[in-house]
Amino acid sequence: MIDGYTRGSRRAIAFRDCLNDREKEEVCELVRLCNLQDKTNYSAPLDGDMYFLCRNGDAEGELTGILSVWHLGSTSDGKELDEIAAFTRPDQRRKGVFTELYESAGHLLREALLFSVYKNEGAERTLEAIGGHFDHGEYLMELELRGFRPSGEDKGEWKSSFREQEDGGRVETDYGEANYRFNSDGSVYIYGVLVYDRFRGRGMGRRLLELLLSGLRAQGAERAVLEVFSENLPAVRLYESLGFSIKEKIDYAVL
Repeated sequence: MIDGYTRGSRRAIAFRDCLNDREKEEVCELVRLCNLQDKTNYSAPLDGDMYFLCRNGDAEGELTGILSVWHLGSTSDGKELDEIAAFTRPDQRRKGVFTELYESAGHLLREALLFSVYKNEGAERTLEAIGGHFDHGEYLMELELRGFRPSGEDKGEWKSSFREQEDGGRVETDYGEANYRFNSDGSVYIYGVLVYDRFRGRGMGRRLLELLLSGLRAQGAERAVLEVFSENLPAVRLYESLGFSIKEKIDYAVL
């Protein structure tokens, strides 16, 4: 063990429940290099619940890969679900970096796993090798909150609907609910948006989202992000009508 790193013959692997400033800069640079190589526009995975870092040689070596894990508030076949995203430095691909990261994380991962499949040569083959298969695609959508204006009159309903949680909060109304989480980059991640069955088809989804976005803006949040199934065109169109734009498309595989 070297400064939190487990040293192998060629690489050092570290576990982190949060990244320091230097590590965040290194991860952003790693993702930038991947985007240049693959002609993509993926964001750095800096809002995870835990991270595994791979370096060449020892704890002071070059960062060659990162595996980020999110503990999702959902299940698959009754099993708690973890989402995994990984990036490997382009000149270190096909050298076992992801395999070492994944094996190091194994004993801390939940039973059900959802993998973010970033578009690059070899990613699909790597997932197939560990038993993963395509499940669905999602759009990552983003909205600058400074310019957001609700279509209806804001009567301050959000003040009585918001419930604070450890790193974010929850909106609860008679017609639906939604959750949000603050990210380290100043954005707010929205998830778990649900309109109750008896209120569907009555415009309550828009009302719930406008309530949520108004409250987030009032709390000083600058940017909202969310993910939506790419096949769910009504939801995509609703988010676009509120001002959200598509930033990325990510495919997901399950194991």
